[in-house]
Amino acid sequence: MVVLNMASLILQEIIVILGLSLGVLVLCHKLAVPSIVGLLLTGVIAGPHGLGLVRAEHEIEVLAEIGVILLLFTVGIEFSLSKLFRIKDLIAFGGVLQTGCTTAVFFALALALGLSPVEASLIAFLGSLSSTALVLKLLQRRAEIDSLHGRETFAILLFQDLVVVPVMLLLPLLSEATISPAVATSFARSLLLFSFGILTLFTIVPKFLDLIARTHDHDTFLISIVVICLAIPFLTESAGLSLALGALIAGLLISRSEYTFQTLSNVLPFQQLFTSIFFVSIGMLLDVAFLFEHTLSIIGLTAAVVILKALLAIPAALLLGLPFRVGVLSGLALAQVGEFSFILGTSAERLGLLTSQTYQMFLSVSILTIALTPYLFRYSRAIAGGLDQIPLPRVLRYGYKNVPLDDLHAHPQLTDHLILIGFGTNGSLIAEAAEQAGISFVGLDIDPDIVKRERAAGRQVVYGDGTREAVLQEEGIARAKVVSVGLPDPISTRRVVGLTRALNPSAYIVVRSQIPHEVEELTALGANRVVLEKVEAGAEMASCILDKYLVPRRKSEGFVIEAKEDHYEAFRHPHTGALDLSSMPLEDLELLCYRVAEGSGHIGKTLHEFDLEREGTVTAVALRRGSSVLSNPPGHTILQCHDVVIMLGLSERHEAQVRLRGGQRGDVSNLQER
Repeated sequence: MVVLNMASLILQEIIVILGLSLGVLVLCHKLAVPSIVGLLLTGVIAGPHGLGLVRAEHEIEVLAEIGVILLLFTVGIEFSLSKLFRIKDLIAFGGVLQTGCTTAVFFALALALGLSPVEASLIAFLGSLSSTALVLKLLQRRAEIDSLHGRETFAILLFQDLVVVPVMLLLPLLSEATISPAVATSFARSLLLFSFGILTLFTIVPKFLDLIARTHDHDTFLISIVVICLAIPFLTESAGLSLALGALIAGLLISRSEYTFQTLSNVLPFQQLFTSIFFVSIGMLLDVAFLFEHTLSIIGLTAAVVILKALLAIPAALLLGLPFRVGVLSGLALAQVGEFSFILGTSAERLGLLTSQTYQMFLSVSILTIALTPYLFRYSRAIAGGLDQIPLPRVLRYGYKNVPLDDLHAHPQLTDHLILIGFGTNGSLIAEAAEQAGISFVGLDIDPDIVKRERAAGRQVVYGDGTREAVLQEEGIARAKVVSVGLPDPISTRRVVGLTRALNPSAYIVVRSQIPHEVEELTALGANRVVLEKVEAGAEMASCILDKYLVPRRKSEGFVIEAKEDHYEAFRHPHTGALDLSSMPLEDLELLCYRVAEGSGHIGKTLHEFDLEREGTVTAVALRRGSSVLSNPPGHTILQCHDVVIMLGLSERHEAQVRLRGGQRGDVSNLQER
């Protein structure tokens, strides 16, 4: 009976936590607040310092420990040695520089605030860590993971995750007043066990998983994964190490096997659920009364942490030969305290290494830095652009690895040439086609490795930021016939398109985009053609599939082209404001035209902003300007005085509403399409 009552209590607590977190997360989503913050707030509300809805705190802590195990288990699985080797310089040097400098500055600041050396060292290290889960999620959402600052940020985050391992080993030692022979023996045993775990990475576990996989039984495979995930943390804790370290080792053991993806697919749903409970449990530790009592101090420390972490990433980028702008963007991305800091901080507080007041201050500041992160991402480009206006030496602005921009003057002045802005895989392919066609081109990129590689191949590719007017002018933007924009992040792409159109009104601008709903915005900025990667990939796949079904090539090409145009048209003109003709009798529809009168409020607005069309009562089918008639005008078309808009809609509502907006009804009988 007691067991049943305990199970019922735990079930009740889980329902309370998940139900409350669901409501908080929905609210956070509407307010554009990250989900981690919502989970922390759930813990604050439900915890003992809030409404006290959760009473089985110990049982919730057990579930939170499982969440930590699964979180670090998946982190260990996702470590790819091949990826690490590709960015090893950024990890080794960038991680050491950024984390080391941040820890040193925070240590001095903590000592100045009166903390003991042990507390100061711990707080300094915990403050230097950033949130891998949150930052990578935001980088992926903004399509910036492959940008130069995205790669630097990713490398530093990987280094920070790796350096957590030795800190986990050292944490129990710091709680000892003196390092006795027994403590030293325990530490040596811990190192030996850790080394043994790394060695078995290539031997025991892969063979064990191969044996299990040969059973072709999904349940058996799942049970084996759970055994590995829980048994190794149990062994590490028995040896005097933490559960979290054991979970990381368990993930590393599986990461080299061919069963990585199957393991992740089995574990991730549980990991997400229990990790959510972990963050709720962290929120339960936050003392709301302490937060209000020390509001000014917490706000001041939060501002100091964010500003210092953002600024200290800049020297690391410059010492790596990266541009100043990349350092600013990377610093803003890393300007928060991460989830591993919570794990280590909780362990340190339990070991008596941090006082209760220091720990509460740390929790409060950490939660606020995480809450600010999405907003730092949102305004990072504007902040970087503003700081980029500071007069700096050229070696700092562009990085010492850059290729000089003065070599264009050694060539004859180019005219009607092609400019490739962003010279990745797409740029290289376009350049090869241009070479075969005998078209003169100039490439531009801010990745020094790409520039060196292409220049070694004999191509005229220079180092420079395409978002800067002076750089575009050096490339002869005013004389270019075609400009290709293939940048990895959408904000820089929009800036380049707008700047290019302003400097060369007649250039044909082709833009690559990963975000479908950017088609209309990029077209409004001046792009002649927006190429969507997803649509083009789908078209290529459709063509291959139709070939396999022996559809004649002429027909298949027609089908694919029509499907592509339908998708592009849908992204240019969202259907939310379109007139639904299927629900209206044809006899109720009327073709009408209205001239934009002098002084009309529609002058300078786009058709998309035209109130009538957005209300769905009418749809524009043509626009006459002077002697020209444009069929199916796009939504970004800007209305001018004396334009005649030809519309299809319900006559009575249409006419009454247009009169209220200052339009003049006209006659369509003499309109002819040119």
